[in-house]
This record gives sequence, C-alpha cells and structure tokens, in this order.
Amino acid sequence: MVIQQSTNGYFTITLQADAGVLPIVYAYTRSMTMLRVKRETNPQISLVTVDIAATGVTSKTTSYYTDPDGLLQLSLHNDVCRMAALGVSQFALTLTFTELDGTTVDGSLAFTIVPRVGISYEDVMAPRSKDFTGTLYAYSPRCVLPPNVILNPAMLNGLTAPGVIVESNYHSVDSNATWSQYASGVGTTVTPYGGRSNQLAVAAGADTLRLVTGDESDIVKDYKLTDADYCADIICCRWTSLTGAVRQHFFPIKAYVKGNGEQVALQSPSDGYEVAKGNYNALRCGLSGLTAYGYWYYMDLLQASDIHAVVVRSIQQWETLIKLPSTAAFIDASSVETPTGPGFFNFDFTINIRQYAKI
Repeated sequence: MVIQQSTNGYFTITLQADAGVLPIVYAYTRSMTMLRVKRETNPQISLVTVDIAATGVTSKTTSYYTDPDGLLQLSLHNDVCRMAALGVSQFALTLTFTELDGTTVDGSLAFTIVPRVGISYEDVMAPRSKDFTGTLYAYSPRCVLPPNVILNPAMLNGLTAPGVIVESNYHSVDSNATWSQYASGVGTTVTPYGGRSNQLAVAAGADTLRLVTGDESDIVKDYKLTDADYCADIICCRWTSLTGAVRQHFFPIKAYVKGNGEQVALQSPSDGYEVAKGNYNALRCGLSGLTAYGYWYYMDLLQASDIHAVVVRSIQQWETLIKLPSTAAFIDASSVETPTGPGFFNFDFTINIRQYAKI
C-alpha cells in the first residue's frame, strides 16, 4: 500500500500497489487497485481530475467529486488490466485537485504505475518455514522457493520430456543469488525469466536445482529432482500461478477415472428408457513425501483457471501441444488446506482431462 500527500499537503492519497523507487509503483491485474483520496485540510466537496496516459495509448481523463467529507474511492483495476493487455511497460497516473469554483488548484500528485500480471508477493503469505535454514530471506512470507519434491522425468510417453518450470522470486530479495541445474554432475546456469523474472526452466532429466545465496554467506541449497521409470504413468501440468508465473510440473497417476456428467433422457418408440450420458475421463494424481511447505507450493494448482495437461506426448512441438484447447483440463476443488506439524504428506487431486458430447 502506497500513501502519499499532494503537493500542498491538503490531500492524502492511498493507492493499493507496491512501492518501488517513488514515484514508481507496481499494480497487479488480479487486485482491485483501489485509489482513495481524502481531503485532510478543511474537508469539503472537491473536484479530483484523474489522468491516465502511456506512450502509444489514448489518454484517459476523468473528473470526480468527493463526498462532503472530502473522500473519494474508486478502482483502477480495469485500467491496470488494459495496460497490461496492451503490453505497456508503465503508464502515468496524475491527480489534480481543484476547488468547486474551478479557479484554485489545490495541488497535484503523479505516480508511474508498472502493471504486473497476477497478485503481489506481499499477498502471497507463504509459510515462513520453507525447508531452508541459515538465511533470513527464506523466512519472509513474501518469498517463494521450490518445493522439496520435484518430479523431472527424462521421458514422457517414450519421447523426450519438456522439463519443469519452477517458480521462485528469491533473487528479488537477494539480488546476488544464483541458480544452476546439474545433470550427472555437470552444471549449467539457470537464468530467471518471465514478466516478473520468477520462472526457472529446468531441463528434462536434470537431477539437481541449486541455489547459492549472494547476500548471506553464500549458502548452498540443493533441490533434488526425481526421475521416473520408463513405464511409469505420469502427467505433465502447466498453469499460471496467482503471482503470474507459469509453472510446469509432473505428477504420478495413481488411478484412472471414468465418469458421467450431464445426461439427457431421449424419447423412446416403446416403453424403454433411453438416456444419453455426457462422459469424461479423469485421473487421480498426487505426490508423496511433501513437507508442509511443499504441500503449500502445489496447492496453487487448484486455484488455476488455465490448466493444461498432457499424458500422451506427441511428436508435435511441445509449446504448441501444451497450449491447444484439447489439452485444457479442470480440477474440481473449491479449497484445500495445508497439513500442520512436522512430517511428510501426500498431495492428491483429481483432474478432468477429456469430456465428450452426449450425442
């Protein structure tokens, strides 16, 4: 939350965003981005002009009246989403405050807003214990680290697997931290990428993802990656997390489910009972041996609206296959909670991967 005063100190402005190096702030597409204006000196009805402008985009200027106590609240959600959809790197928000007679300008205030997809890491509320001791940064509730169990098979249905995409924003709190991956003892650098540099792409078959802290005594943390048997039943899921990071992970298939959805009773020429059923195929999947934090990390899967899943790898280009409408999937879960206490836990879910017409 950013709280600033206008140039003359008459008004206090509260903006639902993360402060950068002011006037730069960061606003998020999944938040309402509330803007609150309050006249502190001689409260009365005032005129507030809100101007939104960006290079190459038509500017938008709107005037609002405060209530008799000098209070105005409005949402910038649509503006943040519009700028993000247009690929705008930043846009200007300028507020001008005027008396009702329009003759006296009482002050102004300007922000440079950087739109970001998802929610703020301030809202993530990650468990403080992340299976990583020795560094204070890891205990931050805004820090996301990899889980303790990551399946990273070399093959998927007889073809080369696509690898995993792990989310972590650790380097945002430790700018000198480095990531690398190892396969049979040979290491290569992993560079965070994505709109918020919070994605780590690890190649198929790599057996270790290593974090070396930069600001706290060069502590080394190894995340072991597990291969899968050639004949193992596994599924690859890709989704967008609440923070806007693309994640891609593998899960063992524990059971195959064949179910029926909606059904239609048909008119029968005799006394028979004819019904057409809508069918679907689903899979019961899950990971074992997770810590409470690892469980929390994978819970994000249940909140995603854009899950795509692949069991049978084809020779088609992977980036095309994983984005096709035919690979869209659905997890029917309204909520789930992390287990408590020490120990290891199982994370299980049912994912619907195919549905078929009734007729």
